[in-house]
Amino acid sequence: MARAFIRWTSTDDVEGALADYSEAIRLDPTLAEAYTGRASAFYRQSDYNNALIDCTEAIHLDPTLADAYRKRASVRDKLDDYEGALADFAAAIRLEPDNDSDFYCRGGLRQKYNDYEGALTDFTAAIRLKPSDYNYDYRADVYIAIGNFDKAIEDFKKALENDSDSDPWWGWYDKIGTAYAAKGDFIHAIEAYKQALILNPTDLQRLKAIQEFLSTQN
Repeated sequence: MARAFIRWTSTDDVEGALADYSEAIRLDPTLAEAYTGRASAFYRQSDYNNALIDCTEAIHLDPTLADAYRKRASVRDKLDDYEGALADFAAAIRLEPDNDSDFYCRGGLRQKYNDYEGALTDFTAAIRLKPSDYNYDYRADVYIAIGNFDKAIEDFKKALENDSDSDPWWGWYDKIGTAYAAKGDFIHAIEAYKQALILNPTDLQRLKAIQEFLSTQN
């Protein structure tokens, strides 16, 4: 199974990984991790039905394997099984309550189906576990969707503060500017957009769009 993992992570050889995981299963049909690994390979091939079968077998063999539940949740999402995906994310969270990725993945699923209250709850839980730029970004997008631009701006600024790169991403200023513009605060929007242009002078399409906005405010 180690070779399958190496093929998967180092060479992106999905067919090779499938073959290796299948061989691991042939040698030990009780190896739940091999079914989960093969499910991931099937998922990469958009073979969601076989991925579902393997995830379910992995869970049958080891009901405590959180990876199998979170993978099956992603598969069920692709198969438009919203309730099933929610149930699987809940199972993964029960098994590994300190894993922020399960909360933000479930939050994204809830947002996709317009459960904004549930999405905010999940993204807030993810932030509590890991106050990363992307977790604040996810929650900010929900606030944008429900029209709470002040909260969105707060979260985009938190994302900027928690950006792990040595140089801040220009996109945070772009998002902050867009949120300010949406609430009608064009003075702060212009300030943010100008900072975005300083950090990102080479994106000509976005540069043009921002410059057009700025010209309308002069």
